[in-house]
Amino acid sequence: MESKLLLYDLDKGSLIELNNSAKYIWSKIEDKTMDDLINDYAEHYGIEHEIAVIDVITVTDELIKNGFITEM
Repeated sequence: MESKLLLYDLDKGSLIELNNSAKYIWSKIEDKTMDDLINDYAEHYGIEHEIAVIDVITVTDELIKNGFITEM
């Protein structure tokens, strides 16, 4: 069963739901550069680097758009 995470910004009223892979990215985002995050994600999920780039950028763009992180 896939676990999800809800992020809610009380001040802005922003709410997003993260699936399991997005939750993994969220949990690693503070202590990694974008390149390190992509490499870690690719290794963790056993996927090609190009796919990891797309996934990580998609998730981080959504987090930036909703104000949960600043630009990486």
